[in-house]
Amino acid sequence: MEIPAEPWRPQRKEGIDYGATYSPVVSWPTIRLFLTYFLVKGWRTRQLDFVLAYPHADVPSTKFMEVPRGFAFQGSRKNHVLKLLRNVYGSHEASRTWFLYAKAYLEKLGFIQSRVDPCVFYWENKGVLLLYVDDVIIG
Repeated sequence: MEIPAEPWRPQRKEGIDYGATYSPVVSWPTIRLFLTYFLVKGWRTRQLDFVLAYPHADVPSTKFMEVPRGFAFQGSRKNHVLKLLRNVYGSHEASRTWFLYAKAYLEKLGFIQSRVDPCVFYWENKGVLLLYVDDVIIG
């Protein structure tokens, strides 16, 4: 399928769709507060890093990208583009899409999102999870 290279480029308009790229991040004071809390309670903590986190989340709308330089496939031409099925690092809404995916998954597991800090999740008064982009602190 041939698609002209220019018309598919994102045409963002300030005040209309810029806000859809915001992804909350846990604040450093919150991290320090909870690490202190875990220490006082004697809870063990773990830090996790999701490797290639963004591609786990589906793309929220139809997106295309130019074929990367050096990547060729049978029948490819200069004006071909690729349809994205998953998030890619570097796209405007990748971190927000990942956050919404992680939030939905955590809520499915029984975690409850804090009303004060959207990156803090509680689990049945037995544990706390802090989400920082694609890193997690669990206590």
